Amino acid sequence: AGSERLRWLWLFVLISGLGWGCPPPAHGDEWTKSTQSGPVTARVILTPTQPRLGDPLTLTLEVEAEPGVELLLPEFGQSLGRFVIVDFVPGEKTIAGGKTMAWQRYTLHPPMSGKQSVPPLIIGFVDHRPGHRPTPEGADSHELLTERLSFEVASVVPEGTMAELKPPLAALEPRP
Repeated sequence: AGSERLRWLWLFVLISGLGWGCPPPAHGDEWTKSTQSGPVTARVILTPTQPRLGDPLTLTLEVEAEPGVELLLPEFGQSLGRFVIVDFVPGEKTIAGGKTMAWQRYTLHPPMSGKQSVPPLIIGFVDHRPGHRPTPEGADSHELLTERLSFEVASVVPEGTMAELKPPLAALEPRP
């Protein structure tokens, strides 16, 4: 009976630690890093800022370009191999002033707790504006490299819980 109760307790701890029934992250609960190169500005946004193992992460890459600049966003999942990609939504639209706004939104699951990071992402662009060099000498496009985005994923095991499992106290009797 004691081991059955212990099994149910561990199941409860596991389920409650996964965040089921928890509210979604509040607005403003995001990490943001911006980078600019010439006519292109990129923002990498990660929510929530204090994830626990099992929480979905939303990673958004937003890239804004001046009119006449062609954007080349990273291939699907490029540099995100360590994360499980659950969902992917790309998009592009024209905004005020004829600028282009392109984005890639990923829903990710981190593989483990502890320190994690989204590595720098490479955005390519070709500058078709009059008086500007379309690409650097010998290259297919200009490149903008985003900054690394570091964060910590909390464990789902509550503090004070024994991390060590012990064998039963005595041998089990044969079942009839």
